[in-house]
Amino acid sequence: MCVRGLFAGVVMVFGAAVASAQSGLVVERLPGESFSIGNAALDLPQVQVAVFLPGMTDPQESLFDLGDFFDDLFSDPIFDGAFDFGGLLGSGPFTIEGFTDTGASVVTLGPFTAANFLIPKQLGATFTDVGIGGTETFDISTPLNFAIAPATPSGSNNDIANYSLQSSNIQAAVDAADLSGDLTDFDAFLAAYSEFNVFGMPLLEGRTMVIDARGLNAFALGDTSDPDALPVLVNRLYNHGTGPAWNPDSTDEPGVPDWDEVDLVMDLDFADFGPLTTTTNGTPPTIAHNPMVGGGLPDLVNETIGDASDSAPGITLGFAGLTIEVSALFDTGGSISVINPDVLDQIGFAIQRDAQGAVTGVTADDGSAVETFELQVAGVGDESGSTLIGVILDELTLPTYFIDENGVRVERPLTFEGVPFAIADISIDNGVDSYTLPAVLGVNTLLASAFVDGAIDPTGVGDLTILPGLFDFIIYDETDNRVGLTFASFIPEPGTAAALGVLTVTLLVRRR
Repeated sequence: MCVRGLFAGVVMVFGAAVASAQSGLVVERLPGESFSIGNAALDLPQVQVAVFLPGMTDPQESLFDLGDFFDDLFSDPIFDGAFDFGGLLGSGPFTIEGFTDTGASVVTLGPFTAANFLIPKQLGATFTDVGIGGTETFDISTPLNFAIAPATPSGSNNDIANYSLQSSNIQAAVDAADLSGDLTDFDAFLAAYSEFNVFGMPLLEGRTMVIDARGLNAFALGDTSDPDALPVLVNRLYNHGTGPAWNPDSTDEPGVPDWDEVDLVMDLDFADFGPLTTTTNGTPPTIAHNPMVGGGLPDLVNETIGDASDSAPGITLGFAGLTIEVSALFDTGGSISVINPDVLDQIGFAIQRDAQGAVTGVTADDGSAVETFELQVAGVGDESGSTLIGVILDELTLPTYFIDENGVRVERPLTFEGVPFAIADISIDNGVDSYTLPAVLGVNTLLASAFVDGAIDPTGVGDLTILPGLFDFIIYDETDNRVGLTFASFIPEPGTAAALGVLTVTLLVRRR
């Protein structure tokens, strides 16, 4: 694969009143481009779990052993017996891998996973959920106990003793796809690596998630100086308040920072979408609240009406001189960011729809053309994938701040110029009441990303623009309901830049 790079300046300019507490950070568009970040994150945080049936001391094990599959695949005497592929992959026959997803209210298991690990289900019970692709009906498991590996990926996750975090009595939503008929080993291999297992908020309650993006940023920058750096995210989970002291220089155990040890903090509110879901003929899956950037939620989904988080500011979106502040789902399982078409209507866009209401095009209010793109996405409601139209907004501002050496909160909003959003109507409806998400804040805004337009042609992958993320660590704490961000190592200390007023960061933008 041919890789070529170019140096492009990303300029972060502070507010005009540099000395004031309201000074913010602005990430300008890449030179010659309309965007400052990509529209799709390169990776998402994952976690490995083992499932126990109540009363059992041994975990459910896979009927299909990936290690044996590779050992059989490489049965030539050169390979035979030379490698333990199961151990090499850092997993065991009990390992189930999936995405740690703050945007999911439930734990969702794919059909192959459920069948392969003999996950029992409630007879005739169904659950209806909504996602990027629309609504989908799931089966529902009986109660399960989850043991969670503290770090993923990890070479030690082939030892069940390392699955030290416990979540008990969890009922999961199970993809209702029919898997009748025999699966070949190759079919099983493809299924295991193409379906979605989503470990949503029921497994994140009372926990701190530390997403280490250093290896992914190094990949995006083309930095191969550290041969041990994996070109993926490393995701660590801790029970709240139990993580080791913050040591961001460590690659083995960076620990958990206090909020005054990160560069930026963002407060969140909680939404409870449980009342809008529908369960038939059984008990519902375990449903937990979801973090939102922005309070002031309608009573229908506001988990605790009148609490302090109701005043948490939302994200601010701007286009053609118009701005709007909205609440957005904070979604660590979302590789893209999404905006509702009704929000676009309020900031200078005109949306075209077909007879079924699907978005078919978008222009400015005056009919003039705007830059659009197309993304193929998959998720709840459409795992096979669908195409969304997207637009590039003039700006997105996150309501971030930092805590100074005196423990004082200092506002420092972070604004991106040229921000791609896919357009989708994500509405949750139980047949009586409904709620439509104004926006979804995906991790393409925080992590290394690519800009994609249309289907990805394997022969043209070299044309993708890959950008590093601004942050080396993203911390989400469910108990405090806050996000912490630490700037990537290639970004100068913001405090120094604040004294100067202007900060210029040189990033390597890779064309792959």
